Amino acid sequence: MQRKRGFTLIELLVVMAIIAVLISLLLPALNSARRKARETKDRTQLSQIHKAWFAWASDQKGRLPTPGLVYRQQINGQFIQGRGAERNDLNTTANMHSVLVAENYYDTEILVSPTEQNANVIVKDDYNYAVLNPNPTGIGPIFWDHSMAANLDSECNISYASTPILGKRQRQKWKDTGDSNFCIIGTRGPCLGWGPGTPGAVPEEDLTYELLGPDSKWSGNLCFNDGHINRVDTFVPDELQSSGGLIFDCIFVNDQGAGMDGLDSVIGIVRSNQGSINAAPIGVPLLDREATPAGAVTEEALFTFDRPCG
Repeated sequence: MQRKRGFTLIELLVVMAIIAVLISLLLPALNSARRKARETKDRTQLSQIHKAWFAWASDQKGRLPTPGLVYRQQINGQFIQGRGAERNDLNTTANMHSVLVAENYYDTEILVSPTEQNANVIVKDDYNYAVLNPNPTGIGPIFWDHSMAANLDSECNISYASTPILGKRQRQKWKDTGDSNFCIIGTRGPCLGWGPGTPGAVPEEDLTYELLGPDSKWSGNLCFNDGHINRVDTFVPDELQSSGGLIFDCIFVNDQGAGMDGLDSVIGIVRSNQGSINAAPIGVPLLDREATPAGAVTEEALFTFDRPCG
């Protein structure tokens, strides 16, 4: 009887070598495809957030989401919904998004990018809808879950940077203006430490360089007031530069006026400690225009970053 001939060791090694070569050729393409899919989903999430903000604005006289106009100051010691002066100190990034989640404009999952690299940024799966109460006994109203966090060095439930709600930007730009040259939300960036209008040294790499990659430079998706989204590879996108390029406008730095009281595009995540669902919401003193003028506030003091400034 004739014996069946098997593969020789050399033949097996040749086959394994061919497979290894094919894998090495396919892996970069697969990694690129996965990165592209995550970037596309990131753009979709930004677009959905933008649409939700504008849906909100349609019922709020064109104003984009503003927590301080939801939970207002008391009048003669009483909370009256829709009446009273604005609580500017409540206009943090976490509170702003929490208001939209509480009113079912979107869920918490949409706030964390599929490209996220910071282990401290997590979806808030335990958002407490049950605590919402417009008139609880003994304390002020609870319009949103105040435990949503925005601290990149500890816990943060938000990936995206957005326009800080204070100063001239709030009064003139935090509206449904349809301005195609004003960015309102996008991929967060590093702490730059640049002076207004003057670029400084390139910052040390941090996790924001890995969000959309490649790791050697920062890249991001920026969503503008009119709803268009651009992928950019610079801190100074074309839309932000005035005609003739005479003014240097960086997306992460206030380039007009003192402190944070300019009108140019600036985005960041306003640092906020987790609040308490059993008491009045905790805000940020830097946002209180009566205690601290916007011109005295700096990006380094207001925003939270993936690595310390300086």
